[in-house]
Amino acid sequence: MLPNLGGLDISPILAFMVLKLLDMLVINNLATMTGMPDILRMLI
Repeated sequence: MLPNLGGLDISPILAFMVLKLLDMLVINNLATMTGMPDILRMLI
């Protein structure tokens, strides 16, 4: 676990980074493999 940073809560930042990483690695690759058009892939 992370030490107390004097009231600074970084959990939302970590959650956002994990979701963005998941989006880049999984969802974008699935969209590419299914043949989704580029214009639609940018919207997800």
